[in-house]
Amino acid sequence: MSVPMKCHWTALAEIGVAIPLALVGFITIFSKRKETGGTMGILGVTLGALAIAFPTLLIGVCAKADMICNLVEKPALIFSGILIMVVSGVVFFNSRKMMEPAA
Repeated sequence: MSVPMKCHWTALAEIGVAIPLALVGFITIFSKRKETGGTMGILGVTLGALAIAFPTLLIGVCAKADMICNLVEKPALIFSGILIMVVSGVVFFNSRKMMEPAA
């Protein structure tokens, strides 16, 4: 019986981050309300921070430096998390400048 490595659990946790993040993106694209954009921006920044925290602080990846999870998975997740946080921050600040649609 083998025990899954840390990178396996990190990958599963990242799927748990990706599903709500996809919903945030979907809601952000189709919503026209100022408050929704701001809320989804904050939620996106939080989910981006979680995407970075899982491979670095919370779960981690394999201990060997030459493993594929250290060479590819960890940097890709960190870059993706940063990108998510930047885009969500832009959405948040743009939503504050948005005019409310006429009723």
